[in-house]
Amino acid sequence: MKRKKKKLFKFRTVFLLIITIYLLSLCFKKYILIYDLKNQIAEEEEKIDAVTNDIEDLKGKIEKGNSLEFVESIARDELKMVKPGEYIYIEEKKKDKKDEE
Repeated sequence: MKRKKKKLFKFRTVFLLIITIYLLSLCFKKYILIYDLKNQIAEEEEKIDAVTNDIEDLKGKIEKGNSLEFVESIARDELKMVKPGEYIYIEEKKKDKKDEE
């Protein structure tokens, strides 16, 4: 009778130990999964912030591009346009002494 109780006690102990180890391994795997997912969420939130900042910058550029002052500065500087009655003076480059000889 004592042998049966000892065997039963050993069996229960081993069984509970195996179950405990299995459950702890499941918890550890879930913890690792949760940790990885939190890191991914943080990375995606950083990307969202960067895109949001880009959108705000582009909105500012659009508003600036719609202003008459900006359009006029582009027309004058890049396209060399002038207002009626204005003249553009272009200086001639001086020739080097080597070119004259």
